[in-house]
Amino acid sequence: MIDVLPGTDRRPTDLYIDLPFRRYRHDPLWVPPLRADIRKLMSPKKNPLFAEAAIEHFVAFNEAGVVVGRISATIHHDYNSRFGEQHVFFGYFECENSQEVADALVAAVSTWALQRGKTSLIGPYSYTSTQDAALLLENCDGKPPTLLQTYNLPYYRTLLERAGLSLAFTFSTFGITSRPNGRTERLRKLGERLRERHRITVRSATRQDLKHKDEKTRSPPCAAGRRRTTALQIQFQGGTCGPRHTQHDPVLRAPLLFVQVLIAMLGTA
Repeated sequence: MIDVLPGTDRRPTDLYIDLPFRRYRHDPLWVPPLRADIRKLMSPKKNPLFAEAAIEHFVAFNEAGVVVGRISATIHHDYNSRFGEQHVFFGYFECENSQEVADALVAAVSTWALQRGKTSLIGPYSYTSTQDAALLLENCDGKPPTLLQTYNLPYYRTLLERAGLSLAFTFSTFGITSRPNGRTERLRKLGERLRERHRITVRSATRQDLKHKDEKTRSPPCAAGRRRTTALQIQFQGGTCGPRHTQHDPVLRAPLLFVQVLIAMLGTA
């Protein structure tokens, strides 16, 4: 028996945040978020998205009262209005390798969506398509994800598909490997001269730096004048993992990640 409860109080919120730390504690590829950041994202008082979207969090418990899954549900009203959709985004999906738990989580957000007159469930989007999105299908280079790249356990795809979701679309992430050339060497020397001329020091930020209230420290002024920019067009083809690059410099590496977004059409309430 799986119980799925809203994660609105302090205790369920703590359990919701802690779950991936337990799930991935032995996974060297998982990059843990800052707990304080996740807590701020989940706070209606600190996350402005709550002013324009309906958001709910759900936590799944087994019979022993242990947390075995979590999921979020988001209705972004402006998105649905702009694109003529009736979507509910689901996200922050974490789950034991149990179809019963996955079914219970998907059922919880589906019921929540139907109660609000929505007809489709799409994701993972945490909370929207401009944040952590999609389900990892294949990590081609075997490296940890970077900013806004998704990461999940490999069985999540099977759990969600068996819970009634199907493919909406897929996309890939590519990396660029820089090779030193005349241009990069000139830029490096220019950077050294500018640091010496303006006595610029680059160091790691501390917690106190990030809390600093001095506007000059938090938002240093940009140099006046025009900026010259150079665009580099890189052509590539999609496909499976493997060597794939152009003759340009830098080199386009093989696809790093294949991810997918899943969708389920819901019945009428």
